[in-house]
Amino acid sequence: MHRSLAFAGMVCAMSVAVAARAAAVSAAVEKDAVLAAMTTVADWQHDSPSKHAPTDWTKGALFAGMMELARMAPSPKYHDAMLAMGQSTEWKLGRRTYHADDHCVGQTYCELFLAHRNPAMIAPMREQFDFLMANPKDDNLGFKQKGATDRWSWCDSLFMAPPAWVRLSVATGERKYLDHANRLWWVTSDYLYDKEEHLYFRDDNFFGKKEANGRKVFWSRGNGWVMGGLVRVISLLPKDYPDRAKYVQQFKEMAAAVLKAQQPDGLWRSSLLDPDSYPLKETSGTGFFTYALAWGVNEGLLDRAVFEPAARKGWAGLVGCIRDDGKLAHVQPIGADPRKFDAELSEVYGVGAFLLAGSEMFRIAGGVKPAIDAKPAGAAAPGAKLPLPAMIPGGPPKGSAGAMTGEGRAFGRHVPERKDDFAWENDRIVFRMYGPALEATGEISSGIDVWVKNVRKPVIDDWFKGGDYHKDHGEGGDFYKVGPTCGCGGIAIRDGAALHYSKNWTKHRVIENGPDKVVFELEYAPWKAGGRTVRETKRICLEKGSNLNRIESRFEVEPAGDLPVAIGIVERPGEGKALMDKAAGVLTYGEPEAKPNGRILCAVVANPAQITDIVRATGHHLVHVTVKPGEPLVYYAGAGWSKGDFPTIKSWETYVQEFAKKAF
Repeated sequence: MHRSLAFAGMVCAMSVAVAARAAAVSAAVEKDAVLAAMTTVADWQHDSPSKHAPTDWTKGALFAGMMELARMAPSPKYHDAMLAMGQSTEWKLGRRTYHADDHCVGQTYCELFLAHRNPAMIAPMREQFDFLMANPKDDNLGFKQKGATDRWSWCDSLFMAPPAWVRLSVATGERKYLDHANRLWWVTSDYLYDKEEHLYFRDDNFFGKKEANGRKVFWSRGNGWVMGGLVRVISLLPKDYPDRAKYVQQFKEMAAAVLKAQQPDGLWRSSLLDPDSYPLKETSGTGFFTYALAWGVNEGLLDRAVFEPAARKGWAGLVGCIRDDGKLAHVQPIGADPRKFDAELSEVYGVGAFLLAGSEMFRIAGGVKPAIDAKPAGAAAPGAKLPLPAMIPGGPPKGSAGAMTGEGRAFGRHVPERKDDFAWENDRIVFRMYGPALEATGEISSGIDVWVKNVRKPVIDDWFKGGDYHKDHGEGGDFYKVGPTCGCGGIAIRDGAALHYSKNWTKHRVIENGPDKVVFELEYAPWKAGGRTVRETKRICLEKGSNLNRIESRFEVEPAGDLPVAIGIVERPGEGKALMDKAAGVLTYGEPEAKPNGRILCAVVANPAQITDIVRATGHHLVHVTVKPGEPLVYYAGAGWSKGDFPTIKSWETYVQEFAKKAF
């Protein structure tokens, strides 16, 4: 099947009753309202597939927005659509080797790679970009010359190519891709950026041209492409990158210039400096500007009091252009006279810009957007297998029982039949955490619960179906009581000696579901911790063969500042044994043996550089860490069983100590 037809068929299969939702779309800057507007427009686009090839720049812009939505939406269908697209293209870029437009889709390939760590997703892109660096074009950006588009000679190219190069640098851990993009960005900037107006000419054909009012000619969408490109470059630049300050300065200059050009209805017109000559509403440029201004506010780069009202006006203007069927109208077409075009026209790049804008308005509304996993997989030759950062190979530990049977896989799911558990497992161990329906019955805990098993096969579905999982029927069971504690590796916010826990998770989202790993996110409602308000989004990854989860918690805190966090293991009455090794970043705890159910063994592994202390307090053993503003907390937590792989406490301690050597 032709790859574009395959993608069209896939998206048509996702058809939904969009019109019913569109009627309820609101411009309110509230999390649910913003997400509803985004999904309405995205679903209309899915049901109205364009004829552009999936590797075309138009689709690349759409996919950039779809990936943002995929990170926020409860449904996996948007993420699955992007996976299907990459599979349909065989992860190849467009056919024009040097053309920036044909590199745009690479942004999505890299983000999918960073989620799945499948080297096939970036292998063709790496090979092509390595060729481009080995065979560079000169820096002549004259647009009339033959082969002009083999260079970044028009301002739109700064959205299409540089974010793809930066993402490939992040994915591979190789600085050369970032340095290449950085050099070429500033070649284009030196040529096309007007240092008086702080805007970009589309290309050198516009040097010296004037609008009817005598002002210079600067197109809205062209400058929108640049501001979108700035956001997507700066957001992944290392904090200590030498030219980072230059990007931030240009972003601030352009934001100030763009702010002046916004019209009373919240939209921008096709010409930034002569809007009266271009009276038609235009949503693609507006989408990119709203995206950029909202992102700048969210990142603290732009004055909230000045720029947030502009972002809100822009969003209201965009939502006002959504038709009853979910179609986003007023999108300026490709290569047409922007003074006059069909107001009902929509295009995929306009939808992409709208989704990008929505992703940052969601954050302004207080939503938490999961960050791109920017931890590199390490360098390797194109097509080579790259190591998985969350995978710390465990292997059967020395002294294990060695009798585990059945075919194992990683798997997790929401369990509505048990009042909103989220349960997950692999071939070695099982965990669960409590959801909102349980909270309503008074069962409140954000701690991690443990189920133990001595079979490799999945047990979640069978045990929940059977119901009697507190008794060992030969496979293991639920012998662990989590209660209102950290359980086996949950967190609490420290306020002196007091621990402040969140309540149960409120939202869940499955990102990847086996067979080799399960990845999901849990979102928690804000809770009070002393005199502060804390909001958390927790991403958990459990890989096949490992007893420990990789846990990444991202916090929003008011008032802002360093956040003292405790990662805990609840202590039980009786003869338990703890190992506390601050230098190695290791806490293990073997519970007292409870016949006939054996001994449950828990562990936390954290970055020694982040640990301030490991203590016994408040009924727990606690790893104290300090989380800096804007930074995630990454650690590992998990469990084993004396009637499974770890017959002795020493065998568990050895396993965790070896694990810790590879973790950070």
